[in-house]
Amino acid sequence: MKRTVHHDATEEPSRPDWTPRIVLAVEIAALVVFVGAAIGFAVITLPYGTPDEPGHTTYAEAISHGHFPTPDFGTGQSGPWLSPQAHHPPLYYAIVGGAWALTGRQPGLIGPIGRAVNVLAALVALLLLRAAMHRGFPDLPLGVAAGLAFAASFSSFTYVMGSFNNDPLAVLLVCVAMYLAVRSMDEQRPLPWIAAVGASLGVGLLAKLTAVVIVVPLAVAAIHAARREGRGALRASTLLLMGLAVGAIISAPWFIRNQVLLGTPTFNCATRPVFHSLAEVAAGWDGALALALIAME
Repeated sequence: MKRTVHHDATEEPSRPDWTPRIVLAVEIAALVVFVGAAIGFAVITLPYGTPDEPGHTTYAEAISHGHFPTPDFGTGQSGPWLSPQAHHPPLYYAIVGGAWALTGRQPGLIGPIGRAVNVLAALVALLLLRAAMHRGFPDLPLGVAAGLAFAASFSSFTYVMGSFNNDPLAVLLVCVAMYLAVRSMDEQRPLPWIAAVGASLGVGLLAKLTAVVIVVPLAVAAIHAARREGRGALRASTLLLMGLAVGAIISAPWFIRNQVLLGTPTFNCATRPVFHSLAEVAAGWDGALALALIAME
């Protein structure tokens, strides 16, 4: 006699997908490690204990008192606010100097304020980087988590972000631009987003000239928008020039001020001992090498 086997009509429950939880745990751990390490470094490092910190401090103090610092590159100039960092744009120092002014300019507070601003800027930058990577690579959550963990645990990143300098604000604005560029690729009307990338370029140039690298995500966003519209190089060039124009309008006052007062829009390149002219930086191998070494530093 043939036996009849009764099958259960209900399917076996599927196994839970632990990937989202693992990704979230890795990302949270990476951010916690970074914040802890950066704050620890900022706290245990003595005042003026990081490179160029005295010059950055003088700049922020000068801005807080309503003055620009006087460049001090061994050129014999004099003034009440001499700083070898006076070539930098003023945005970071305005933020730190303004916060210091709100405390009544208490002695000894400007250094901790500068470092706290940087740790916060770096944390926001990492969060924006995470958002950009998840939006750009939605099918690679573990890869995104690994990339975030690498960036957050990189010792040089922690060291710079926990110091008193204007690099973290520039890094933050670069990450803003990257996020906006990725967002523009998903939007039906990319024009406002490309304009926003251009705005981040302009603001970035008011933080530090190295923020000029924002031109790269700006160009990528312009090319992607033109290709999605089925149009060619002319459309991409038009979008790129529009973004550059927005950036130029925002950053122009700083460069015009330098031209009027100092005879060159980027007077650091013309007055530092390693440079003699902007042309040397652009075309000369020795100037380019010096610039590369300073960037690596």
